[in-house]
Amino acid sequence: MEKPICRWRSFLKDVLICSLGAYGGPEAHFGVFLDQMVVKRRHLEEEELVELLALCSILPGPTSTQTIVAIGHKLGGPPLALLTMLVWSLPAVAIMIALSFLYQLLGAFDVSRDVLRFIGPMAIGFIIVAAWRIGRKVVKDAETAVLMLAGALATYWIRAPWIFPVVLVLGGVVSVARSREPDLWNRTRLSPPWGYGVAFAALAFGLLALGAATSWWWVDLFERFYRYGYLVFGGGQVVVPLMHEELVVEHAFMSDAEFLTGYGLVQGIPGPMFSFAAYAGGLAARGMSAWRQIVGGLLGGVGIFLPGVLLIFFVYPVWEQLKRIRAIRISLKGVNAVAAGLVAVAAVILLKAGDTTPEHALATVATVGLLLSRKIPAPLIVLAALLAASFLFFAQKQPPQEISPPAPIAAPVVEPAPAEPQYPLAEADPAVTEEPTATMESEKTPEVAATAEDVDALRARLLALLGNRSGLFILDHFIPRFVVTVDNLTNRDLPRKQLPVKGATGPFLVQNSPEGEEIHPDNARRYSAFVALAEALDSRELVDLYVRLYPEFQKAYEDLGQPKAYFNDRLIAVLDHLLATPEPAEPILLQRPKILYQYADADLEGRSAGQKILLRVGADNRARLKAKLQNLRAELLSRVALSTPEKTEP
Repeated sequence: MEKPICRWRSFLKDVLICSLGAYGGPEAHFGVFLDQMVVKRRHLEEEELVELLALCSILPGPTSTQTIVAIGHKLGGPPLALLTMLVWSLPAVAIMIALSFLYQLLGAFDVSRDVLRFIGPMAIGFIIVAAWRIGRKVVKDAETAVLMLAGALATYWIRAPWIFPVVLVLGGVVSVARSREPDLWNRTRLSPPWGYGVAFAALAFGLLALGAATSWWWVDLFERFYRYGYLVFGGGQVVVPLMHEELVVEHAFMSDAEFLTGYGLVQGIPGPMFSFAAYAGGLAARGMSAWRQIVGGLLGGVGIFLPGVLLIFFVYPVWEQLKRIRAIRISLKGVNAVAAGLVAVAAVILLKAGDTTPEHALATVATVGLLLSRKIPAPLIVLAALLAASFLFFAQKQPPQEISPPAPIAAPVVEPAPAEPQYPLAEADPAVTEEPTATMESEKTPEVAATAEDVDALRARLLALLGNRSGLFILDHFIPRFVVTVDNLTNRDLPRKQLPVKGATGPFLVQNSPEGEEIHPDNARRYSAFVALAEALDSRELVDLYVRLYPEFQKAYEDLGQPKAYFNDRLIAVLDHLLATPEPAEPILLQRPKILYQYADADLEGRSAGQKILLRVGADNRARLKAKLQNLRAELLSRVALSTPEKTEP
């Protein structure tokens, strides 16, 4: 008889093979597990693997990771499950941490399009074979056939994370309801391993409390990724939009380009998609030392995997005990049938979303044939796909053709700065009547007419104007931040790390409609605090402060490389641009080619960053903000030197 340590070594070798051959998300990973763990190595039966997939689909966390960890738990308890987790995830996590240092170099190569062109079709082949093998086992009568079809149709038409646990539970309910066996709910003794459940909850609440009580960067980072791990159902494709909203939009830890580069790179890395967290954690922690960046990557990787693993350690033993109840055992018939439908429909969705070229179809057919032969391990199939794509890329490589881009939406043309300002401000009364009540951290004050004491007093007035809502702003180097942001509002992108305001809280809200996805009406509430503050501020006092501090605004503008331009001219031109934001019909339709939402209307999508902000806040907020901007513009014009000809308002 084979010794336990030898069995463990053999199993962990198979886990590594699965890790090196796993591309394309949970459904494709399941196909790899089925091929290696069931067909080739017989570590468990098809029904047992489908059962584990269904169980993990009901739990929050990375489905494929939890599934393979559950297999390890089944064969060797918590010790083997932990080793399984390390062997499965560590290669991908290490690679993604390294790529967080090399993203600029690797981002120059369009890896996903060139070298990985056959990875998608190959993943579809894995899913097709898995669906066929599972279907043969779980579809035993008309009831299971109907449940498999119902699960496939439901998840095809409703592409939301919550639908997966719902249809799985409903499948089990149907099987129990149709059963005629007596004494379905027989008693059984449950002995949950409470330690893992307590650890899961203690980390969830403890990290939130510790993060609120301290400013330690590593606690904040670990808490974010731990929270991502327990709030998401499905695979890495589901958690990535949430990470983008917090890490890029809200906190500007990285740029859109850096985030999308990492997302593209993780498509070419075998193993769990959640390893993207190691890349994101590394970038979020960069800036001080290489060791800090490595630690950030490890915190991201460990944080996002840990809650799902703790849940499996807690739930799996209970699940084994629950199966002694007849009703639970009978429910598996329906649950497994629905799970087969989920796997089958994944192939249809990927086929619809991908390219349907003859070479891609050939790659899918070749993958199916190799898998059915049972002779070629998954990593070698992946290697063959990569080599074939690389060969075709270099064989077909041609000089890039010049492609005419679509006509961009014309933003207001900023004329070269004239010799004389168009809107010169009248000199402000240097007197300051209010005593300072607070001070702001200041950048180095240039030599201006106002004294340093006057400047501090005026800044104190700004804080007094903001009141208890000053927390919405980033007051450190506020004037340079304001100038940089204003100057970029007419461009396609904003410098997120230099914004003077904090991001709106909560995720970007969307809803489904017959026409497609659209901005949810409740999304406007995310901006209510900013709109209320804008309306509460007195325009006359704001402009008075602006005029008194104008030398600092002008100096910051000149520091941007505009030594001969007049910032007040630029500010009024930007106000005119924002006031020209169109008024589309609400709710606004969206599309989502990859991670980020875009406006379905090409005219809206081509607009500037400033106009897109006004489009995103909702019709009512937009009208209120435009009224405030119009009021500020009028107040600014009232401060223009009297020698300037009167300007016509838009």
